[in-house]
Amino acid sequence: MKNKYIIILLNIFCCVHAENYNWYTSSVYYPESLKESDYVNQFITNNDSIILKKITNTHDPENKFCHYESEFFLYSMMMTLDFKNEKAANELDRIINNFYKKYKIEKGLFVKDFLTFFHSDKSSIGNYTFEQNDEKFVRLISILFDNKKVGKVKSAYLKKIISKGDSTCYSSLEDTLKQKCQIIESLSPEDRFIYNYRTSKILLYSIYHIDRNKSPDGYFFLYNTIVNFYLEKEIVPSTDTAKLLMYLLEKAAEMKLPSAIREYNQFK
Repeated sequence: MKNKYIIILLNIFCCVHAENYNWYTSSVYYPESLKESDYVNQFITNNDSIILKKITNTHDPENKFCHYESEFFLYSMMMTLDFKNEKAANELDRIINNFYKKYKIEKGLFVKDFLTFFHSDKSSIGNYTFEQNDEKFVRLISILFDNKKVGKVKSAYLKKIISKGDSTCYSSLEDTLKQKCQIIESLSPEDRFIYNYRTSKILLYSIYHIDRNKSPDGYFFLYNTIVNFYLEKEIVPSTDTAKLLMYLLEKAAEMKLPSAIREYNQFK
């Protein structure tokens, strides 16, 4: 019984308002419904936006879905774009490959272009070419990330990765994330916050959702997942990361997703 209440207290979810897709955290627990295992296979089969939205508000009482791979993907993306770490770029390929292999699905054009971006000169994604010296990138960083630090990350180990791109610490990061996930109940309150992977749980599902049906929801979910990661870890992104974020947001806005249009308008 004690463990049950601990799990209830520790489950912090990344959720989405159905009407406007704004992200927020909630400690609401649904012991009788919305188990992640009930929805994942449905989503992989049907690739339905409604099911994807439900996954954002699921819980995992059986601890089948740690999502440390998604968290590691986000750290690897940061190492690639912000610190030019080619090993991290290769890890992005591996994580995506493993996800597609696990669910026996084939890669589409988006995921191929998406992964190529991390190995390229960062001037384009597929047929989408970034304008040089675009002020939107600067405005995105300024509006979303500048002056947002509040001292949430206490771990010296993580700070070396986040602030310096320390490759030695990064080399043990995946194992650390997995190990922390397995002992979540025994972590300190600070570690429970920073090693809670609910903000990254929708990442790989969103990539697949875009890849399969060019979903505006997928683009906007992926944009928000990356933004939330940078905000939670108190990282001010590089211009290359801002380019990726703007690309994802613009794609969702071009597809007339109202929440994406509102978000995009603030960077014009």
